Amino acid sequence: MLAISNPTNAQPTVEEPFAITPTSTTKSEAAHAISLKLAKTITVDFDRTPLVEALQHIAKTCDVNMNINWVSIAENGFDENLPISFKTSSIMASYTLDMVLKMASTNNQQDPLAYDIDGTCVFVSTQREILRKGQTIRVYEILDLLDRALQTEPADKEARKNARDQRLQEILELIRTQTGKQTYWVEFGGEAAYVQSYGTKLIVTAHSRIQKQVHKLLNELKNPGLMTRSQPPQAPYPIASKLEKIISVDFQKTKIKTALEEFAQKIDGRFNILWPELQSVGVEPNTPISLSIDKAQAGEILNLILQKASENNPLDPLSFEVTPFAFEVATKRYIRASYAYLASYDVRDLILAHTGCGKEQAEITIDPQAVKSLLTLIRNSFWQPQWVEYGGKQSSIRELNGLLLLRAHASVHQKVTKLLEALRQRPQPSTKKANVNKAPTASES
Repeated sequence: MLAISNPTNAQPTVEEPFAITPTSTTKSEAAHAISLKLAKTITVDFDRTPLVEALQHIAKTCDVNMNINWVSIAENGFDENLPISFKTSSIMASYTLDMVLKMASTNNQQDPLAYDIDGTCVFVSTQREILRKGQTIRVYEILDLLDRALQTEPADKEARKNARDQRLQEILELIRTQTGKQTYWVEFGGEAAYVQSYGTKLIVTAHSRIQKQVHKLLNELKNPGLMTRSQPPQAPYPIASKLEKIISVDFQKTKIKTALEEFAQKIDGRFNILWPELQSVGVEPNTPISLSIDKAQAGEILNLILQKASENNPLDPLSFEVTPFAFEVATKRYIRASYAYLASYDVRDLILAHTGCGKEQAEITIDPQAVKSLLTLIRNSFWQPQWVEYGGKQSSIRELNGLLLLRAHASVHQKVTKLLEALRQRPQPSTKKANVNKAPTASES
């Protein structure tokens, strides 16, 4: 077992990594100019518009060059004539482009379409190719993370080396499983990301998107709770306020597609419905629902609409997510996986054990049984099918040096936070006076 260093109030951060493959100033300026163009709002009305025409329309409207690798896209099963139906007004072009590519990729989540700003153009291809093409090399110093596991300097140099090696392997495993997708990493058969160690340094070869996640993860290991605090609330976007409206609905064997369209009109909102996901669990656009509600919050009614449509599929019901400009509807598994994020929780007070007694210096160590019990409690308490450890793909949790590292949807993070708060509650001392029976006096007996 590794000894744990004492908690500190300081909030150290990982130094900015050294860039082996920096971006040229000219290229950065060109990319910034394209980013500004994609930040402008545009209006689109795609009604079964071929994918190629939808992309051309966005490029022309934004006045940007777009390089589309149709060869790679076709090899991965995408058709340039795939019909796209998507209507928005006054929405950022970058979000519109994201949504078009996301809708085109609903049948290929393993390697979906994506885009990147490559020099003077917007490059569109499969996600794996973009990650390979945009690889950079960064070097991270992790000496303090390797030493953090040790409370005191071991007299045995071999023991210290073994402790460091163990912690290094744990950090490498964390990076490969908690940043990007596991299938990106060379160690898991991918070809988009690679991490290796040299002394007390990590050398990461990956796209800048993954590099940012690695940097954030290492900061989280130094400063527990950083990701949780920086994560926005569950409903951070203005569109979420539309769900607070009080409305009434009366659906009698109404098609789910029609019901959602009428609901959207009542709250003046937009929906992005991933029909291939719905159809994968037996929900078709013409699936009928019956629901009559008078004067209730729109959010509650939306949940009831999706529950009604999911009555024949309780194991993977429909769900929705609030995105910047629309409500995205898909299956619960899809939503949980697509919008999961990583955060850490300091649980040393729940899993530590003290060893040593008398004149011997007490050593604080992690109790493996306490760790196992806590992880099992969390996995069994919240929708078991979602956990990677139970064969799911949506959520995962593990312990590292007194931290719980949880990758999950915001709703799961909220529940885990409340559970940990409850476990830390101490029983309140009773305010009642003890009812002690007095022994009878001689005169009373």
